[in-house]
Amino acid sequence: MPRYERLKCVACDGYVDLNRKQLVGVGLWKLFLSARSLKQVNSDDTGCTDCRMKYLNWLKKVGGDFDHYAEHSGSSVHNTGYIDKQMDTDVGIIEQRVEINAQTEIKSNTETIMIPIERCTKSHRECIVCGLRDGSLKVLSKDQRTLVFVKRGILVPAGSRCCSNHLYNQHLDFDSISQIRADQMERFICDANRLQEILNDFRLILVNQKSFDFDNPYSLNDQDYYNVTGLHRDQFDQVVKSIKSMHNSHNRSIRVAVAIFCAKMRLGVSNDVLATMFHMCDKRVISKIIHQTTNALIKDFAPAYIGFAHISRDSVLKSHQTELASALFTDDNQQVVVVMDGTYLFIQKSMYNELQRRTYSTHKHRHLIKPMIVTTTNGYILSVLGPFFGDYRNKDAKIIQHCLLNNEQDILKWLKDDDIIILDRGFRDVVPTMKMLGFQTVMPSFLNGRPQLTTEEANESRLVTANRWVIESINGKIKQWKFFNNIIQNSAIPYIEPRLHIICAFINAFASRATNNTHGGHEIAMQMRERLNRKNDLQQQLIQLNNKNNLVWKKYNGEMCIFPTMNEDDVRNITFGTYQIRMAKSYIQDHLTQSILNDDAMEFLVELCTTREDLVRVRFQSRHSNRKHHVATVQFHVMNEDPIRGYYCTCTSGAREVGCCVHVAAVLWHLGVQRGNIDQNVHPLSAIKLMEAVHDSTQYSRLHDESDDDDDDDVRYTINQDYIDNSDDLHNATENSDTDSDNF
Repeated sequence: MPRYERLKCVACDGYVDLNRKQLVGVGLWKLFLSARSLKQVNSDDTGCTDCRMKYLNWLKKVGGDFDHYAEHSGSSVHNTGYIDKQMDTDVGIIEQRVEINAQTEIKSNTETIMIPIERCTKSHRECIVCGLRDGSLKVLSKDQRTLVFVKRGILVPAGSRCCSNHLYNQHLDFDSISQIRADQMERFICDANRLQEILNDFRLILVNQKSFDFDNPYSLNDQDYYNVTGLHRDQFDQVVKSIKSMHNSHNRSIRVAVAIFCAKMRLGVSNDVLATMFHMCDKRVISKIIHQTTNALIKDFAPAYIGFAHISRDSVLKSHQTELASALFTDDNQQVVVVMDGTYLFIQKSMYNELQRRTYSTHKHRHLIKPMIVTTTNGYILSVLGPFFGDYRNKDAKIIQHCLLNNEQDILKWLKDDDIIILDRGFRDVVPTMKMLGFQTVMPSFLNGRPQLTTEEANESRLVTANRWVIESINGKIKQWKFFNNIIQNSAIPYIEPRLHIICAFINAFASRATNNTHGGHEIAMQMRERLNRKNDLQQQLIQLNNKNNLVWKKYNGEMCIFPTMNEDDVRNITFGTYQIRMAKSYIQDHLTQSILNDDAMEFLVELCTTREDLVRVRFQSRHSNRKHHVATVQFHVMNEDPIRGYYCTCTSGAREVGCCVHVAAVLWHLGVQRGNIDQNVHPLSAIKLMEAVHDSTQYSRLHDESDDDDDDDVRYTINQDYIDNSDDLHNATENSDTDSDNF
């Protein structure tokens, strides 16, 4: 077998394996070998691995000092023979040529600019973020130093270091970049080459920068996470860590997949928009990712936070049942109080006639489906049932009856005998079924054609509404996820149920409860129970006095009324809540009228009794009907420690003693707290200003000005102003028309 001569390194004469040889070629590698060996080196010569490593170490030390040589040599690869002949092996000549090239470069770049720029510390022994001195500091790359300058405008010198805990995937995290502080102002000298390099670095950063980089947990701040996903950053991380059944793929990570799903639910945008936001190729990829994430969250995350099986009755009694509900409705400490109500999810009108009929609600006059929500009295969601059709066959009572008789999600196994279920009036038909199953039900009273509830009925209804409002709060939190607040495409109907379960699990896991003071309502409950059997004495007095015609009322400005001074706590103690106070401010604003004495001022009209100094009443416009008015009357005593002696209103629940209606609350708030003063400073986006931005078609201007000039008496104006008819018959018709117009 013939024996081949082994290759030798041109620089160190060491033997080189055939599979590890390093051809010299052209450029700095060739120059380095020539300077190292002090002899002429050809492009087809061979270098060894050791010399190659020494060359790379040397190249790293000199930085970019010889980049211009590499650029020029790279453009002349085809002239290898000529370069080989020109390569001088004398070290002195090489140094001379390097010096000449450097001088030439300096001459060509004599124009420089000096820019004052803030920079951080130059020390290589301390972290530029936290200032810690540690031997395990990491050197920041050029890209990271450029990114800091782009984000913060702070120059980071080469060789700067930071702690390893400030890095994520070898990149500075968002919080660390925000913590870097400028050490001093430095004059930065920049020539044309340096400026070109900086611009290239900026361009590369902008090209590679993602709109939303969820792979780096610290690329976005906490508010950005919440705006896009509806979850704070630590909450988002918790959701990602819970997923075990999904893995990273070539086009998305688990973090990106969860971010896409949450953005879909939070923002309610189309898949095309999400593809643009997350740099995906098309909407089909987004649809696939959302489907995969939905399955993973339903399997790994949702079961721990939603459904009757995820929580025990003892946990509900201990942590999620308010003291107010227990004191008002329960007889022992083992009865659970739950609230049930449906919510509406609006969908598109289907081309399939049966689906169109089954989803049309005669109540809302829209196409919708209805999930049934079951919560505790502090707003913790126990389960979501459905969704169900929205037609007349699927009323709220029918839905609950279906769930109970079919034992949906083992609801009968979780609920026990004598448990209390708080319902709305729409569930009245299912009450017999619930009583048959051993449950107790409470709901507001019915008018049954009457204009007003009795005091007893109104008091009992107030006990129900004081606890039932939490279900409305939950419905509002669900609709904060815009996917459920917008009109849902019919193609997404099969995925509504799992997505709704996931969002309700998010609410249970991360959102605050509707009421945080679970154990603080006992005193309020005792006060409400004390007033439960009271009669409305003022109502009886007004009936007697009106029958005798002993009351005479005169209108005055509210500022002229002598009324007891009150604060917000005083009003809240009467209303037993804040809802009436919030609504009262709207009624006050609506009741303001223009002052007769001053066109630029507004006044709040009240009616004072001329025969009784302790009575004041206000006639409020109904917020639901233009034809209805509600008269709220308050009996007071200025010098008494408890100045409000009684109140009554003509509205549906105005006779109650457990709390008061919003109309009475409006009188107490404006006269007692605001002291009749009107805030003249109106915010530009207030409802009053918004009214001015919309036109009213019921307002007309006069067709023409009345004038004593008889020149136009015989002229009849038509839609076409160029047409004039002077006939007597048309003139008579014009006179009749003018008369009708004036009467109008």
